Amino acid sequence: MSSRRVFIQFNKEIVVAEKKTSEIAVNGSLGIQQLQLVCFLSVGYGGIMSKKPKKLYLDGKDFFFWEYEDQTQMKHTVVKDYFKVWATKLGQYHTVYYFDCFGGCGVYLKDNTPSYGSPFLIAEVASELKDNHNRDTEIWVTEPDKECYENLNKIYADLKGNLSVDMHIGQMKFENFIKHEWTQGKYKNDSTPVFFFIDPFGYNLDFDDIEDIMAHQRNEMIINFMFNHISWFIGTKDNPKLSERFDRFFGTEEWREAIALTGEEREKKLVSVYKQQLKKNAKYVFPYKLSFPDKNRTYYYLFHVTNSRDGCSIMKSVFASSNFGRVEYLGKNGDVLTLFDMTEMKVGDIKNILIKKYSGRETTFDEIVDGIIDETLYLEKDIRTAIKSLKKDGIVQTMPVTSKTDRGLNGQDIIVFRSKDGGQ
Repeated sequence: MSSRRVFIQFNKEIVVAEKKTSEIAVNGSLGIQQLQLVCFLSVGYGGIMSKKPKKLYLDGKDFFFWEYEDQTQMKHTVVKDYFKVWATKLGQYHTVYYFDCFGGCGVYLKDNTPSYGSPFLIAEVASELKDNHNRDTEIWVTEPDKECYENLNKIYADLKGNLSVDMHIGQMKFENFIKHEWTQGKYKNDSTPVFFFIDPFGYNLDFDDIEDIMAHQRNEMIINFMFNHISWFIGTKDNPKLSERFDRFFGTEEWREAIALTGEEREKKLVSVYKQQLKKNAKYVFPYKLSFPDKNRTYYYLFHVTNSRDGCSIMKSVFASSNFGRVEYLGKNGDVLTLFDMTEMKVGDIKNILIKKYSGRETTFDEIVDGIIDETLYLEKDIRTAIKSLKKDGIVQTMPVTSKTDRGLNGQDIIVFRSKDGGQ
């Protein structure tokens, strides 16, 4: 007997099930046999999610753990490492604020070894910066699920004696936090550095709330764009409520153009729509792809959203430092070297991009980086290497302004590109 996936809609839930019988429902009453639950959407728990992770336990601990998957570990590593650089730099003259939205269960197990989730990794980094560099950080954690909220508090009680910073943990939905706590808070101004990590299980976010956060120049965020779940559900037909939910998530109806697409084309379209929406509110937006650890398929994207060129550049370097020089996590294929990963191939591609974009023009190093840092996979150091190679080829001339010598290449250093016909 053949098996196919179906969607069953209740009042506030959509169930994706696998049906092995000929009939699914008659006049609202279910006539289902051998129904296997695959995954479900709960409006109260951040939108569509994979099956809620299994609780794991360790002797001597009164809180539960979730299994620590490789892509989750990578996500936490990147957020922690970038936050350390961000808080060190911006916390020199200001208290910085970190908001962890959808804090999850707070702790994980891998090979029976516990590892803390993002709220407590950040608390450990903030404590180190407080103790060693006199940097002040205020940490807020929100989690809509009651069990996870209670678990976060148990972990905090267990760790509190080892931390030099306080944490505020609240049970509330993201939209309620934005509309009440955030809107009325002392941190909602253009002089206070604020970092948001928004990590939902699905797509129960309203783009209006994202716009409200990024209305302030010094705010930054990393958003988990759950591509695998989003792509799964956008093809659901005859479900206007779900379509309206996606309209609010993307802040536009343009995502609907992806419904008729499949595979890589659908992925590119959805990522492009979300990026362009975010670019309306921030100068630099870069999506970092994270694949399933054991499959050659995209799991989700981490969108880094900032108004700082340095922030965008540093984040790319941070991500690459944990991913074999790449700005994407490829799971089991991560250590496989391709032609694209070879330095000469990277430099050659950047050179072609620069010649096409700047031929016959005079510009600066900063302007070049500004123009392509969030539009290509390359790091700032790769761009610098390519310009120096173009100089060696006689295609560009450089004049130091920021740099002290002609060998440097930074800031307002002038770069003159030869035109395609050989002139300047």
